[in-house]
Amino acid sequence: MIGYEGESGVATITLDSPGTKNMFTAAMGEQIWDAFSRADDDDDVRVIVVTGTGPVFCGGVDLEIAVTPEEQARIAAGEFFRRFPAAVHDSPKPSICAMNGHAMGVGVTMALSFDLRIAASDARLTMPFTRLGLIAGFGGTWFLPRLIGRAKALELLYTGRAILGSEAADMGLVNAAVPSNEVLATAQAMAATIASFDPVVLEYCKRSVDESAQRALLDGLAHEFDLFTELQTALRARGRR
Repeated sequence: MIGYEGESGVATITLDSPGTKNMFTAAMGEQIWDAFSRADDDDDVRVIVVTGTGPVFCGGVDLEIAVTPEEQARIAAGEFFRRFPAAVHDSPKPSICAMNGHAMGVGVTMALSFDLRIAASDARLTMPFTRLGLIAGFGGTWFLPRLIGRAKALELLYTGRAILGSEAADMGLVNAAVPSNEVLATAQAMAATIASFDPVVLEYCKRSVDESAQRALLDGLAHEFDLFTELQTALRARGRR
């Protein structure tokens, strides 16, 4: 159900159930969590990439299974829904979601916590939560307005309309939209470039962006300088400066 490969500092995690459109189940969530934790804990891994197989990245929650009490209890008890978005966002390692095809519901909201997103140009991305009498979960209402602004986020969430990967790129929801057969290669090339840099520098870069953004400008500038100084001290201790 989940593939895992590590090469040259890049871990690639693959949703590999194309026969079910990579629909989410509790078992899949557990396996994604285990694979991500493995990559996050591996000192040889510098960048984490998540992608899928077939024409669909993730078809959302498998509703036929999700309605059973056993599945609902398993999902609620698992680490994936409760912790995965924060784990990806807070990881010191850069992460890329390579959306190889269509994505629905959790297939979209799962991608929002990643640092970077590459989508297939013709992929249909939709969050139909209001049609189902739901609100977006999995951090969707936290990440989406921060990526594309409140008004555009509410438009997508209110209407549940599908957008193509190309439109998602235009609005800043994804970093780039490319032909579907180039999505993974594009993400892995980007990952390889990032992995060639010092992981400590990458960690401080991510920290500075995330932490400074939560502060007023002058406080943010001071915090940025503090992190800059802290990084130089760390690099000198390792003989880099």
